[in-house]
Amino acid sequence: MNHEGREEHKAFAQVRRSGQVSRNRNWRMTCFVCTLCLADQTAFMNASELFCQETNTLKLAPGDFLFREGDSGEEMYLLLEGEIEIFLGDFVIETAGAGMLIGEMALIEDNPRTAHAVARTACRLAKIDRRRFYFLVQQTPHFATHVMKTLADRLRHINAVAAVR
Repeated sequence: MNHEGREEHKAFAQVRRSGQVSRNRNWRMTCFVCTLCLADQTAFMNASELFCQETNTLKLAPGDFLFREGDSGEEMYLLLEGEIEIFLGDFVIETAGAGMLIGEMALIEDNPRTAHAVARTACRLAKIDRRRFYFLVQQTPHFATHVMKTLADRLRHINAVAAVR
């Protein structure tokens, strides 16, 4: 990870440049402000832990729309608190809880939203715009795997719902 290029990593970069810590030894102890570093280990933690220090969050009241079908998809979200219902038409296809990604398909495909997302309870979300998404995918491969797993789980769920209907 390029710590020198990120504002919140200045302390780590200074320590590393001073020679007090090598590139491959004890970096986890020094980089205490960087939750992204911790996610780049073999055991992936909950995606919400990547954003536990997030201060610029979006808050929704119950009944508020996060987005509507047809909206442009310039960002995806990580649900930090609360529940959001995902609708296809009038049918709830999923109720997302804390730690779940929402709106990733529109960001990846660069297409309009294909569903509505409505807050079921009070919610707090971290916004992930395209630039941040690509940074996370590049610097934390486990985040990319988490996005792929989310897409696969949703596809499997939609197929199961379609088979029942």
